Amino acid sequence: MSMQRESRRLQIQPHNGPADSTVHRKDSTCTEDHCSQGGEPQCPGPHLPEDIWCHIFSLLPMQDAARTACVSHAFKRSWRCYPNLAFNAKALGMDERSCGEDEIVRNFTSRVDNILKNHSCIAIKTLEIVFRYYDDKVCNLDGWLQTAITPGIEELTVQLSTKSRKHYNFPWSLLANENGKLIQYLKLSCCAFSPTVGLCLKSLSRLELFDVNITRDQMGSLLHNFFALQRMQLKNCNNITCLKMPFHLQQLKYLEVLHCSSLKVIEIEAPNLSNFQFMGLCQVQLSLGVALQFKKFDMSFPGVVSYACTNLLSNLQYVEALSLCSRHERKMLHESIVGDTSNLRQIPGHRHDRLKTVKIIGFSSAKSVVELTCHIIENTASLQCLTLDTTTGHPWHSCLTNYSGKCLHLRVDFLVEVGKGLLAIKTYVEPKVPSRVKLNVVEPCRRCHDLEPLS
Repeated sequence: MSMQRESRRLQIQPHNGPADSTVHRKDSTCTEDHCSQGGEPQCPGPHLPEDIWCHIFSLLPMQDAARTACVSHAFKRSWRCYPNLAFNAKALGMDERSCGEDEIVRNFTSRVDNILKNHSCIAIKTLEIVFRYYDDKVCNLDGWLQTAITPGIEELTVQLSTKSRKHYNFPWSLLANENGKLIQYLKLSCCAFSPTVGLCLKSLSRLELFDVNITRDQMGSLLHNFFALQRMQLKNCNNITCLKMPFHLQQLKYLEVLHCSSLKVIEIEAPNLSNFQFMGLCQVQLSLGVALQFKKFDMSFPGVVSYACTNLLSNLQYVEALSLCSRHERKMLHESIVGDTSNLRQIPGHRHDRLKTVKIIGFSSAKSVVELTCHIIENTASLQCLTLDTTTGHPWHSCLTNYSGKCLHLRVDFLVEVGKGLLAIKTYVEPKVPSRVKLNVVEPCRRCHDLEPLS
C-alpha cells in the first residue's frame, strides 16, 4: 500500500481535546506530550519513524498540518518540517471582511513571523506569499524570503498588490549560486528586477512574471542561463520593448505574452516552441525562426488578420489550433465584400494540412477577412471545426446583457457590421464549407437585434 493511501487511513485523535483551528496558534498553547513509560514523547497514532510522519504531514493541507501540530510535541516536530508553506489570508485563517486594512496587515505579518520563527526552513520546498495589502513599512518580506529561501526550495511565488503601485524590489541575490539550483517554478507579481551576479536557475522549467518592472536587457540577462525553461508567461510587464527568446531555450514549449503595453517586437528562435499566445492593444512585429512548428497559435490585436495574411501564413503550416482576434481591421470600413463584384483574391502556395480548429473572433465583412477564411477552408484538408465570432469575443458579448440580465442597446454601426458579417458568411463562406467541417457562427442574441439600437 502506498504511503499516500496509508496516510488517509490514519486517525489522529488527541487525548486532551480538539486541536486549535487556526494556523497562528503559538507553540506554548499546544497540549502536553503523550509519553511512553520511558518518558519519551510519543505520537497518539501508530508508532512510525519520524521521517514517515514528516512525509504524512507533507500530504496534508497547511491548515490541517498546523492544527495537528497542537496534538503533541512529536507532531510539532513534523509541522516544523512541513515543506509546503502558503501564506495567504485564507490559509492563515484571516477574515478580511471583518477587519480594517491596517489590522489585516498587522495580523498577516505577525502570523507569518511566528510560523517562520518556529519552522525548520531548510525543509521548505514550496513557498507562496500572496498578499494584496502589502505594506513595506510593516511586512518583513525581505526577512521572510531570506529565512525561507534555502538550497532545497523548488517553487516560489511572491504575488503582491499595493495601493501605491510601488514595485517590491525582489532580492534576486537570494536565488544566486546554490539557493536557486533546484527551483523549478517561479512566479512574481508587482516586483522589480535588479541585476544579480551568479544567478543561474538551471532547473527552472516554469516562469511567470506579472506586472514586473523589467527591461529588455534585463530580461535577456535573466533568460541567459534558463536551459530547462518549458513555460513562460508575461503579463503587464510594461517596460519591455523587445522580447527575445534565444535558440538555447531548447525545452521551451509554451509562451504567453499579455498586455505588455510598450512591447513592439517579439523575436523567437527557441526551436521547439509549439504554443504561442499574444494579446495587446497595439500591433507587434513578430520575427520567427525558420524551423518553428506551432501547434497552437493565438494572437489578438487590432489589424491581426491583415497582418497574419501578409506575414505569417508560411509559418503556420503545422498549426492545429488557430485563433485570431481583432477589434477592427485597417481595411474594414473601406473594403467590405458586401456589394463588391470583384473576385476573391487567392493566396497561392500555402497549405495548412495539420490545422484542425480555427476561431476568428471579431469576424466582419472586410474582404481580407473573408478571403482569409475561404483560403483556410480550401487549403486545410484536416479542418474539423471553424468558428466565426461576429461579436467582440468577450464572454458576455455573445448575449449582450448587463448585470441585471437585460439585453443592452447596441450602436447602429455595430449592428450594421454584424449584419454584413453574417451576410458575408452566408454568401461566401457557407458554400465552401465541406460536410466534415463543423461551422459555428456566433452573433448577438435575437433580443439584442430586436432592441432599438443606439445612434
